[in-house]
Amino acid sequence: IASVLIVPGMGGCSGGGDAAGSGPGADVRALTGAPTRVVWVQSEDNDPRASGERLILMGLDTQDGRGERVILSERRSYVKPMITPRGNRIVFSTRVEPGPPEIFIVNWDGTGLRRLSAGFALAVWENPVDESEWIYAGSDNTKHDFATVTRFPIDAPDKRDLVWSATPVSMDTFQVSADGRFAAGLFPWPQAGIADLRKGTVTRLGDGCWTALTRARGPLFWYFDGAHRNLTM
Repeated sequence: IASVLIVPGMGGCSGGGDAAGSGPGADVRALTGAPTRVVWVQSEDNDPRASGERLILMGLDTQDGRGERVILSERRSYVKPMITPRGNRIVFSTRVEPGPPEIFIVNWDGTGLRRLSAGFALAVWENPVDESEWIYAGSDNTKHDFATVTRFPIDAPDKRDLVWSATPVSMDTFQVSADGRFAAGLFPWPQAGIADLRKGTVTRLGDGCWTALTRARGPLFWYFDGAHRNLTM
């Protein structure tokens, strides 16, 4: 599972990359049409769900000419790594089983690793009013479902606001609209839908998994059916 950040204004901040699109990362740059960063986890074991503790954190920056590289080499649990809206840091959590999960942050270059909070990082979000960066965190979990969702500024985890408690929320695919009013997700799995975070209501659109919500031309919501044979938008 990878997190991808496309930042049209990021070109030049990394140095070294070939704007024409040759060298490491050229295929990714050609696909996205803009400077792009990608983060993912890699296992040395048979761990297709990346649920174990023998993982490393990997990254790719199309602009620095380095190709794929290790961000954190210590073998541990890295669950759902997400690139922050500004593109300079990565947020990840530890596994919920046996738990309890915890939220960590690290700089893109692998420095500054620190624990932020208890809970599980479901989403990162940029406030369009002041460009502050926020984390939406799940807590009070039963296996992979969370009873409550709160949010806090990335560098002030003690300043929490309750966002959602009307239904359980599944961990994998909770995403927030650009204005912060709506969230897409599983409420809980397999009930895919859109939550109105202000009203505390959810509109269920079908049964499935791996929901996604785009903000670029959106909002546009999708979900897979249970067999992963059909995609509904």
